[in-house]
Amino acid sequence: MQYELLNHQDDLFEYYSKLLMLRIDFAYRKDSESFKYADIHQITSDMTLLIEQVKDISSIVGFAWVLEYGEQHRLHIHAAFYINGQRHQKVWSFWKDIRDIWDEVTEGEGYAHHCEPKPYYRVHGERVIKHSDEKRSGMKYILSYLGKDSQRTERRIYQLSDIPTAKQIGRNEIKIGE
Repeated sequence: MQYELLNHQDDLFEYYSKLLMLRIDFAYRKDSESFKYADIHQITSDMTLLIEQVKDISSIVGFAWVLEYGEQHRLHIHAAFYINGQRHQKVWSFWKDIRDIWDEVTEGEGYAHHCEPKPYYRVHGERVIKHSDEKRSGMKYILSYLGKDSQRTERRIYQLSDIPTAKQIGRNEIKIGE
């Protein structure tokens, strides 16, 4: 899983000279019916609907998400969205748009958490990183959280955006791995 996530990011850097990464976690509100009765099909369906709408947001050039299960949040998703760093230096408007779409898709039962950098974090994300920048290692460190094994579902369920080509052919596929 780590290998695929890191290769995906490397491939995006082959196409875009600068990227800005936005980390968001998605779950259902604890007082919601969706939280009580959520299953893998529901949350992946909601995430697929979110991604279809996010594709219409200009300058979001890629994404990766992974489904996990934990006692506190039950089924939840860790996601990274890649923004064209040639055009943008801040994530705030993208965060608000994605949060609002999640709220709409889940009919108000969803919760989105912006994983914004804190002063005490070892690595500070949400900076424009150049293709050749040594700070890419920090970006990879942040991304590695998506591929951790501690809360993985029985079968790994995730989705990576397509890498742009001169002619974009095909559709994104949700992958189920072991």
